Amino acid sequence: MSSNENKLKSQRGNDFNHSALLELKKLKTTGFIDNIDIKKKFPFKEGFNPQFYVPFMVVKDNKNAAIFPMNTMRSDRNKEKQWDAYGVKNYFKDNIKVIVVLPDNLIAIEKKYYEREKEKIKIKGYLSKIDEICQLSDLKHVL
Repeated sequence: MSSNENKLKSQRGNDFNHSALLELKKLKTTGFIDNIDIKKKFPFKEGFNPQFYVPFMVVKDNKNAAIFPMNTMRSDRNKEKQWDAYGVKNYFKDNIKVIVVLPDNLIAIEKKYYEREKEKIKIKGYLSKIDEICQLSDLKHVL
């Protein structure tokens, strides 16, 4: 992959993170959510070094939610988020909802990956620490 392709992917990721933040700020302004924290790191448990990254922590009705924006839902990327979700869930003793959010304008193959992973995390016998996978326009409904 060329340097330019990597730069474009990085820029798309940054742009979508910004879009997700704007949506969260809108929800905060309207009073739908109580608080947003940005770029948080958590340890596995007290006494450990922080190693699990959460782009956006949201509080709604005294309940925490970790929001992970992503541009792709390929299974390897989902596994990365599963790891962070695992650590964050352990730190909060499962008293947190973990949500992966993707753009609304997914191309056909990305839409297929999104639908596959969204179903997979709900299958009995499949270990997932991600509670919801949604598109940005549905984020309000899953919070």
